[in-house]
Amino acid sequence: MDLAGPGLTVLTGADVLPWNEKARGLDLIVVAVTDPDRLVDVELPADGAPLPRPDAIVAWHSGSGVPLEEAVAHVLDKAPALRA
Repeated sequence: MDLAGPGLTVLTGADVLPWNEKARGLDLIVVAVTDPDRLVDVELPADGAPLPRPDAIVAWHSGSGVPLEEAVAHVLDKAPALRA
């Protein structure tokens, strides 16, 4: 499945509104995955969100405890290393 875009893409479940809010101002593409079979394909919980890089490697997941904006800055090499 190819859902990664040309930039950074946040994949969400059907509840996309909170992720649209979090992504505002971060220059991210937000894609809602609403097909239950595809949610399983990308291992996406209904309220979670991964951040795949353009090469489809997952750079961040909402379950990591790291804020989305911090992860984006790190992926774009605009921040120090992520905290553990």
